[in-house]
Amino acid sequence: MRGLTEASFGVVIAYLVPGLVALSAVSEWLPTVESWLGNQSENASMGGFLYGTLAALASGLTLSAIRWLTLDQLHHVTGLPAPKWDFSKLQQHFAAFAGAVENHFRYYQFYGNMLLAICLIPLAPTARGIWLSTCAGWMLGSVLIVVYFLASRDTLSKYYARTAAMLVSVPSLQEFSNDQRLPPSENQVAQDNGESANKAGDPTSAESKESRVADNR
Repeated sequence: MRGLTEASFGVVIAYLVPGLVALSAVSEWLPTVESWLGNQSENASMGGFLYGTLAALASGLTLSAIRWLTLDQLHHVTGLPAPKWDFSKLQQHFAAFAGAVENHFRYYQFYGNMLLAICLIPLAPTARGIWLSTCAGWMLGSVLIVVYFLASRDTLSKYYARTAAMLVSVPSLQEFSNDQRLPPSENQVAQDNGESANKAGDPTSAESKESRVADNR
């Protein structure tokens, strides 16, 4: 029951809340959506509430896809690369991985999706007239954008760190020695020396041929 509650809370903050903000921003252009959200009290109904919830969820999922295409890539190219997970280890660390998702990644989704959602607020005529017509409104919007961006970066960094400790494999010594960017191991050096010695004693080599010619003389 506790796990179900945590999962439901994660879905609400990751998708439903940002989707509701985005939907509210564009609802003035869509009368049907505006009625779903109950802005017109005489048209409010249980069916409208259900439609509004589903529409907000769909909007949140759409924002999440846009976030993956934009904000995720921005974090990756500015010093926060995604780890190379080894999902063969997922089964033994599944509970811890799920905890990292609920405690870090869901909050990253909220901050990132809200960052995109508030960028849609200028599309609403009412918001433009109330908030964006004053200097205080612009300052508030700018502060929220900066805060959401920094918070998204912090939570994504923690999520990557927690999951990397569970799912990223440490390369073996043999893999290191086979990497051309790293110096060869002592075993590899010995192997190379042995191959050189065998080559020197090879009767088909030029030095061996000269030795046999000198002996025949």
